[in-house]
Amino acid sequence: MLVNKMFIPWCLMQQIQEIIKRGMYCYCCASIPGRGIHYALKAVKKWLREDRKHTKYCVQMDIVKFYPSIDREILKELII
Repeated sequence: MLVNKMFIPWCLMQQIQEIIKRGMYCYCCASIPGRGIHYALKAVKKWLREDRKHTKYCVQMDIVKFYPSIDREILKELII
């Protein structure tokens, strides 16, 4: 009987997920169940509301495969 190559890592992650999450930065949002863009947006809005004077903007983006139909040079100009 063949074991799906994703089954064993999935089982392992089910057991150690909470241990790993404890050591992560609380605003690490990508690919974390219960977190994501809405979690991050809520945090940024809270920071802006509570400490607007000392809050700076920071963004890290990966646009390599972001909507292939959009011209990347134009997108970069719009972002910067």
